[in-house]
Amino acid sequence: MVATMMLLSSCILLTPFVSDTAAVLALFSLSLTCIGSTVGLNIALTNDLLVDPANTGRVHGVLVTGGNLFGVVAPIATGYIIEGTGSYDAAFVIAGVILFLGAAVALTMTRQPIGPELVTRSSLTAASTR
Repeated sequence: MVATMMLLSSCILLTPFVSDTAAVLALFSLSLTCIGSTVGLNIALTNDLLVDPANTGRVHGVLVTGGNLFGVVAPIATGYIIEGTGSYDAAFVIAGVILFLGAAVALTMTRQPIGPELVTRSSLTAASTR
């Protein structure tokens, strides 16, 4: 669902190619709705991947801090992009590409639990026979 919402949010890539105000508002609405859903889904995914529930607070602190840092940097970077290119088109394209990259990360890098290496019965048996 995280990747799906990010891919739906990447509809922001179409903004430079649309001139109708209602269509631009529809693209913004869809994109912002989907990315807002992604925030909550990322927190749920993090809970699912954590091995030790005692680390929940720490991990969510890192997750929220990272999101807020990018939220602070985004308007500054967007200003420099607009100044350098003279239009908003590149800013929308970069936002869409970053959403595609985020979806790829969500699809490929969320298959293993987050936490210290799990001790299994076979690894304990192997260690005791040495």
